[in-house]
Amino acid sequence: MPSWGLKAAGGLIVLLAVLALTSWVLNTKNERDNLLTWQQSVLTATKSASDNPKLTADGVVQQINFLGTTLDGFRSATDKQNTAVKDWERRSVEAAIIRDQEIAKRASAVARAEQLSARLKAESLTPVERVDLERQLRETQDAAREAGL
Repeated sequence: MPSWGLKAAGGLIVLLAVLALTSWVLNTKNERDNLLTWQQSVLTATKSASDNPKLTADGVVQQINFLGTTLDGFRSATDKQNTAVKDWERRSVEAAIIRDQEIAKRASAVARAEQLSARLKAESLTPVERVDLERQLRETQDAAREAGL
């Protein structure tokens, strides 16, 4: 027959084993509860982000992949739009430069035309001989061509 010391030691080992098993079970249950809470949080966030209230835990991974694909599409479209806007801005600046050059060119032509008009008016008030008249006519035609008239 075993002694009381041996029985006590065996009982103590059994008690320790039961305590260890109980601690492990409680710890595992706590970890499981934490994982379930985390899974529910992920599911809720994914439902909200995808505007899919019927989403189940089984579809979360696929839904997150869809969201990533959609986000890539938005980024691509935004990049294309930004490129188009920059191109439009560049062409707008170029058009403004051309417009300003045309305005300056036309202002110069108007100034030359006004100078020619003033000269013709002054010459019309001065009597000239026929030879001078032909020379003045050629000079006036040349000046008009130079002025772009």
